[in-house]
This record gives sequence, structure tokens and C-alpha cells, in this order.
Amino acid sequence: MNTTLAIVLALVAVAAVFGAVVYAQRRRSHQMRAHYGSEYIAAVDELGDRRKAEAELKAREKRVERLEVRPLEAEEADR
Repeated sequence: MNTTLAIVLALVAVAAVFGAVVYAQRRRSHQMRAHYGSEYIAAVDELGDRRKAEAELKAREKRVERLEVRPLEAEEADR
């Protein structure tokens, strides 16, 4: 009886972990789709895979974060 209970508990734990992982992936995908909009769809179409597209968009985001983006001075804007 103890072995059966341990097996059932282990299966429940595995199912819970699997469910949590699937939920987290769907949530992240939904957030990225909402944030990037048509760029997300274009990346998925271009790369043919949701995971690859999300990785590419994250890489782009990191690349942009490293750039030193600043507002133009009035003289620069006039040019």
C-alpha cells in the first residue's frame, strides 16, 4: 500500500510540474504576443517555430538594451 501511495504521489507531482511548465510557456507566449504584436507573428512565420521566434525577439530586445538611445538635442533635430 505504501508503494502504491508513493507512486501515485510521484505521478501527481510530475503532472503538477508539467502543468506549471506548460502554463508558464503559454503565459510568456501570450505576453510576448501582446508586447510585440505583428512583429511576433512575422517572426513566427519567418522562423517557422514559436520557440525560435521568441528566442529571436528576446535576443533583439537584449541587443537594443545595450544601445545608448538618447533624445536628440535641438541642433541635431534641426539638421
